[in-house]
Amino acid sequence: MGGRSILTVNSAYDEPDEDDTDGVCSTSYGECTLRAAMEQAEALAPVPVTIEFDLTIGPEGSYDPSTGAWRIAPNLDAGAGTYGSLPFMRRSDLIIDGLTQTGAACGDPLEGLPHDLRVIVDGRYLPYPEDGFDFGYVDAIQITGLVIQNMPGAGVQGTFTNSTIGCNYLGTTRDGQSAAPNIFGIDYTNTGSQPTGPLLIENNLISGNQNHGVILREHRGAVLRNLIGTTASGDAPLPNGIDGVVNFGRDAEIDANVISANGMHGIRIAAPTPEIVPANNRITNNWIGLSRLGMRN
Repeated sequence: MGGRSILTVNSAYDEPDEDDTDGVCSTSYGECTLRAAMEQAEALAPVPVTIEFDLTIGPEGSYDPSTGAWRIAPNLDAGAGTYGSLPFMRRSDLIIDGLTQTGAACGDPLEGLPHDLRVIVDGRYLPYPEDGFDFGYVDAIQITGLVIQNMPGAGVQGTFTNSTIGCNYLGTTRDGQSAAPNIFGIDYTNTGSQPTGPLLIENNLISGNQNHGVILREHRGAVLRNLIGTTASGDAPLPNGIDGVVNFGRDAEIDANVISANGMHGIRIAAPTPEIVPANNRITNNWIGLSRLGMRN
């Protein structure tokens, strides 16, 4: 099999893939759910995979005609714990692209242009303490164009290299005005033994989470041009419960963000153990404690 495989999620239901050996995303109902697409993507490794969205069917209430948005709530249709967490992903070279859903658009919140996101992944029915999108040691992952909310763990967690989380809302409602908290927004690890290249966290709204907005562990995270602790408009508080960004490692870049109104620190640099000493971190050009327009927040 050559080239990139495209799996298109067309159903907001949650059934698993019927046969993850056939290269086709299809449940027993003939639909492609997010769960089924992730299972099939894992089975297709090492073939590069893009998961796209063309949602047209789902449980009652999953589509909001006033916004054009669809809500995918794993385990909603059969009770908490029925299918468990979303699949744990060990594969690399994977794109999950919510911007492929009709009407979705990536804006620039720092310039007052919020995203218009049409795919909501709502973890309120997942078992505690599962993360939403949970990855192992992976390379070349892209997650874009999603509202990731109400996860009983992190919205996104993994040991990433050469990867991007961009143009998402993590911990908020679809309009970015109210909290729909994950426990953490993004929990990122790079052990230093992995190939060079950081996780790039760029152009997201990371607000309303119960604990930290972003956790950087050990090596090489880049947090650029995000709103962290504000609403999508960047001019009102929507705090993460503890720190906006906490960095436990080295060689991080935290640049050009608005980080305001969080429960404790805007940015905290800390040593998790005596053996890991934070060093060579670059913190520049951030608005801390202010709105995107430089007003007190």
